Amino acid sequence: MDNKRELSFKRASFMKVIEDEFTKKLQIPQAFTKIFEERVPPWLILEIAGTRKCWRVDIEEDGNGGLFLSCGFDCFAKANSLEVGNFLLFELEEPSILQVKIYEKDGSEKTTVAGTTTFEYEVGPFESKRQTPIVHQEGEASPWPTMPPCKSINYWSL
Repeated sequence: MDNKRELSFKRASFMKVIEDEFTKKLQIPQAFTKIFEERVPPWLILEIAGTRKCWRVDIEEDGNGGLFLSCGFDCFAKANSLEVGNFLLFELEEPSILQVKIYEKDGSEKTTVAGTTTFEYEVGPFESKRQTPIVHQEGEASPWPTMPPCKSINYWSL
């Protein structure tokens, strides 16, 4: 069973078209949320495919079984100049990391994201400088410490 679970993480993905009111939070499709079973993580790391640029984004439950990428998503959207009509492809690389590809309205992959094309690790240009997480308000940059490269983050072991 563990092998099946690992395999499902490697192949899990979903696509979203950016619509109005997307800047504060983005709904995760219910079919995708089933991979979490009863262990919904408090947050995920969004990593731009082909770079080491990462953003911590909280997961919010709406009480009806719906899950949303919430606090921190606004920083991700701003840093990557997301617009209504963009397509986002999310692929679960590890239990806590969603790799993201961004496509323009015409279907072409966005070539410049987060202001640069360097491949060094960055936390995200709009994240808080705080070194320890604290309670934060919706819309505020996610307060998380500077961390090692995204690939080493695994919330299952916390």
